[in-house]
Amino acid sequence: MPFFREDHPIVILLCSIGNLVVLNLLFLLCCVPVITIGDSLSALYFALIHRMRDSSSSYTKDFLKAMRMNFRQTVPAWLVCLILIFLLYGDYRIFSSNGLAPNPVLFYFFVVLGALIFFTAEYVFPVIASFENRLPALLSNSFTFAAKNPGWTLILAVLFIGPAAFCIMDRPLWPLYAAIWFFIGFSLTAWIASFIFLRIFRPFLPKSADELMEEDQKSQGTP
Repeated sequence: MPFFREDHPIVILLCSIGNLVVLNLLFLLCCVPVITIGDSLSALYFALIHRMRDSSSSYTKDFLKAMRMNFRQTVPAWLVCLILIFLLYGDYRIFSSNGLAPNPVLFYFFVVLGALIFFTAEYVFPVIASFENRLPALLSNSFTFAAKNPGWTLILAVLFIGPAAFCIMDRPLWPLYAAIWFFIGFSLTAWIASFIFLRIFRPFLPKSADELMEEDQKSQGTP
């Protein structure tokens, strides 16, 4: 029957959803030690971006491969992100009046500083997934990507913050939202974001197998 053909749109959709569910569960499982959250996030982006560039790749194998390959780089990067967040929050509490009504100048300073840190952090783990960098170069390149692509950076911020904020505000449906995030929420968000990251990173990446094959077909006049 046509429905059971591998190239049937419904079959492709169901397989894609299944792959995202598996990736989501793998991601959450590897986040359990907390210190490996950065490594797990980088592996998630690696698996998604690699699959977008090479249709023959395996989500699960790529995820586990990236977990092992990038561990030494992702853990320090994750710790730096945590330290910056705690320092920023601590400074806000210290310099605010009674911890509730901050001085306007300090308030806007921390808002701008927090935004810069968040915008840079958006790119840190996708950059690890796509390039080889030492920690200083990693942070510098992440900031450069964020600064040179302000439109995409803002869209990514909305993508990352919007759904989480909406779920937090809609308390009656928390059990439903928790189930969605548990099964597919993180991988689906990363999947959407990966299209943006790939668009930004593509000029700096080597040609993939699919791209080389497509160029070869065009050069030979193959439709």
